[in-house]
Amino acid sequence: MDAHDVVVFDFDGVITTRDTMATVCRLRLLRDPRRLAAALPSLVRRVTARDPGARQRADSAVVEAALLGLDHSGYDELSRRVVARFIASGWLRAELVAELRTEAASGRAVIATASETGLVRAFMAALGMEDVRVLGSDLERTPRGLRFALHNVGGQKRTTLLARDVPLVRARFFTDSLHDLPVSAACAETVFVGTDRRAFDRLPRATWWRLTSR
Repeated sequence: MDAHDVVVFDFDGVITTRDTMATVCRLRLLRDPRRLAAALPSLVRRVTARDPGARQRADSAVVEAALLGLDHSGYDELSRRVVARFIASGWLRAELVAELRTEAASGRAVIATASETGLVRAFMAALGMEDVRVLGSDLERTPRGLRFALHNVGGQKRTTLLARDVPLVRARFFTDSLHDLPVSAACAETVFVGTDRRAFDRLPRATWWRLTSR
């Protein structure tokens, strides 16, 4: 592949094999039936929604329900536990971690993700790549706990990247999701990480990363 000025990586499904923020929420919800009950209507809406915007709003509501009663220090401790679990369980794509490490060494790597920024930074610290730029979702404190102040997904991810002066017209972009079509459309090249032929066919200027691990 030709050289690019910047290489943008989605995180969940690209660097990891599982959704990191969903794991955070699952751990919280399964530990307290009250939180699970509060999240249940949003979980149902998430499953039944046809509109991407409705699914994203449901995701935000699930996060808010899961993080009820949690402050930033408690969330940071939970993040460290999730990172340790992913690494111990092998829920990382070794070949994509190696690709990220190569691009990080050149100073070209940016992670753009719907997962929470601090959680992804904790992954980067554990992998020895603290200098990688991470643009993710942001949490804010409320009287009831934490919630998304910014959910960095879909068109918002493209807006965030451009607002941070990431030159998408000269970027290679790694993604596994059609939620990232707005970013993909703005990039010089997309590298699809996955096995869904229909998703690949919808991504502009795309090549296919052939997975050797799942």
